[in-house]
Amino acid sequence: MKKPVVPFVRKLLSYRNVRLKRAERISTARFPVLWNFFEAEIEVRAPNEDARTTMPRRNFPALGARQIRHVQVTANRRCSGIIHKTKFLIPQSAPQGPWNLRVGKPVTGGITWQKGAMILIDTGIGRGTLERGIFVGTWSPHNWFHWTIDILPSVWLSTKLPAAFDDYPILLPPNSLQKATWREPFNLVSGSRSVVELSDMRYTNVRDLIWIDSPTAPGPLPIERKSEPRFSAHGSALNAYRSHVLSQLGIDETSVERSRKIFLARRDGGNRPYNQEELIEVAQQFDFQPVFLENMPLKDSIRTMLESKIVVGPHGAGWASALYCQARTKGFLWTWEQSRHDNWFANIAEVRKMRFEASTQMKKIGSRWHFDPRILRSYLEKSAAD
Repeated sequence: MKKPVVPFVRKLLSYRNVRLKRAERISTARFPVLWNFFEAEIEVRAPNEDARTTMPRRNFPALGARQIRHVQVTANRRCSGIIHKTKFLIPQSAPQGPWNLRVGKPVTGGITWQKGAMILIDTGIGRGTLERGIFVGTWSPHNWFHWTIDILPSVWLSTKLPAAFDDYPILLPPNSLQKATWREPFNLVSGSRSVVELSDMRYTNVRDLIWIDSPTAPGPLPIERKSEPRFSAHGSALNAYRSHVLSQLGIDETSVERSRKIFLARRDGGNRPYNQEELIEVAQQFDFQPVFLENMPLKDSIRTMLESKIVVGPHGAGWASALYCQARTKGFLWTWEQSRHDNWFANIAEVRKMRFEASTQMKKIGSRWHFDPRILRSYLEKSAAD
């Protein structure tokens, strides 16, 4: 016998634009990969701290493109997913569910209620319709790391589609290309495709959608989380994407010597102010140079990372540029305990075969964060002795 719908849910369902959907990973059996770009391989899932940690490694699924008709899409910055009939479909690379899809306020993706795999979605008023489009994900496009590591590799893969799909626009979150620094890497990987911006307030009907797999799995995370690294990546695809960007910029990394010591600095301490100046003073005693990647042209920032033999810095989007480090480059990151299993940056380091370490000893003191300069000094002394 079916369980009765709770009154709160029944009331919401009476609204014209609210629908009850079941969340599930997109099925290869139901929606087969029509164009295959990269075969499945053992995933990259690197721990932040103890590199000796052993855990089961799973296969990262093959990367390709699927064709799905009559879907609804929005710019959900917390989860890349689409509505198809009674389902809310998320990437095949997502971990085992059920997933945390209603992540708090403000509401994202119109997901107003969740119980297990069942969610209520307010699809919004005044939805438009597109004849065609290419879905490359919508994960936090305002964040440089998610833009360049989670979204742009899928944009690059879209250029591998057959010529019959050349007139299919890429669907992007609103204002993704507003900044010149965001447009520059996009133009390197998008070919001549047009762009249609999705709304983050309502869903858009798309009659013919091409879904491009991402070589990263940034979420959604399961409701019940394990004490292990949360995120994974397809290493071969990310390295191929990296090679494409270097080629487009005319950079031959074989001629670049690793000699620089780089401190990844942030203007005004970034979103989480911390004792940056104190740490810079320590690093400069070991001949480190503070660099502000966000102020550099893309080519200069990439050359900076290629030329680095050691990189240190706090948890932050600047570590996306570590994708352009050469193998055997050393890296040291500091973050806070709650981010112990947020291994985005450790994954990039493993993709590039860096010698990477992280500390979760950042502490909050009052309104500011603090990282003990003695820990940084200890690491730099050890590195100098290697």
